[in-house]
Amino acid sequence: MTGRLGAACPVLAAALLVLAPCAARATTGSAARVGHAEGASVRVEPLAASFVTATEGFVLGVAPCATGTCTTLVATTDGGRRWDRVPAPPAPLALPPTGEAAVAVDAVDRILFTGASGYAYGPGLWATAATPVGWEALHPGGPVLDLAVDAGDVWAVVASCWPQDAGCVAPAVRLERAPVGTSSWRVVPGVGGFYGDRLLVRGATGWVATWPRRLPAPVTIWRTTDSGASWSRIPDPCYRPAWAIDLAELASPGGSTLFELCAGNPGTGQETKRVLESTDGGSSVRSVGAAPDGGLVEELSAPSASLLVLAASSAAGLLARSADGGRHWTVTTLGDGGVGLSGLSFVSPSVGFVLDGRPSDGSVPDRLLVTRDGGLTWSVVAIATQPATSAGGRVGPGVP
Repeated sequence: MTGRLGAACPVLAAALLVLAPCAARATTGSAARVGHAEGASVRVEPLAASFVTATEGFVLGVAPCATGTCTTLVATTDGGRRWDRVPAPPAPLALPPTGEAAVAVDAVDRILFTGASGYAYGPGLWATAATPVGWEALHPGGPVLDLAVDAGDVWAVVASCWPQDAGCVAPAVRLERAPVGTSSWRVVPGVGGFYGDRLLVRGATGWVATWPRRLPAPVTIWRTTDSGASWSRIPDPCYRPAWAIDLAELASPGGSTLFELCAGNPGTGQETKRVLESTDGGSSVRSVGAAPDGGLVEELSAPSASLLVLAASSAAGLLARSADGGRHWTVTTLGDGGVGLSGLSFVSPSVGFVLDGRPSDGSVPDRLLVTRDGGLTWSVVAIATQPATSAGGRVGPGVP
């Protein structure tokens, strides 16, 4: 598998190099390809996606296997026309728990591939870099809420407990870092708070947002401009307690440009949203304009200094696009029943991906959507591969 991927795509081959020893256990012989092996293909229900380029990416989800339904990881080198099954992390998926069941400490619900390394996380943390085995468990100081990789370091927002678990009230969070390919985690002094799940790293500049233990109180925003050597607090310009408005999302195309999305004052299927822009990393901001009220904020992406894409959900999923930095917007409405959007990311100003739904949301089909025109239009990417010939990984929230 690695040889064929290397011929077609050296970046993806590097990311999957450490998976080669496990390939024979995941499939018989070469990697399964749709239309290139015996047996009917099976559909993968996506939970998370990570694309390295417009054509090279991974999807983590569930698919039928010998024991019923198993954790499944598939890869594409042609933008999603064909998917190869590759070894998945040996962990259950962090699907919403039922009853009092706790999410397993090694479970995952997101992935991040950089071209030379790959990670599965939330609340556990697994890596596929700098080791001769397929996946290695890494051990920061607690459940991982968010993750970023840049400049040779892995950054993790680590919590005292997993927020989805019963009894996890006001989890304290801190920022930890480790060199890529190691598990030598160290705590970043001074950066902390509660409920922190907004981590953004763009070169030497990074931001972390943590929420207050009790409301009303402003969000704490931490910023570095020297690759994490030092961090300082910057103002929360969104805080308007009289209208229940505060920071909802951060997005940056790079450099010192930062977009802050303020949201709140919710009504039926909508909330007030306003875009602020900073050209000095958040030290000062100016109001750009209002984003569409429809839907509750899910995620915001800034593929360029002028292009913003907003994901929101209510009775339907909404993908809003602004080509002038947040002044004017167009909206695409999805007929999905409002199952939720996640994983909004762009690999260029024109090509981006988002997941619509989760494997645990019932009968509504979960799907991967792609845009190739900067969010003007979106289309469904079919994800199918050959059935697994082994039992595969675990699925579900229960502690193993």
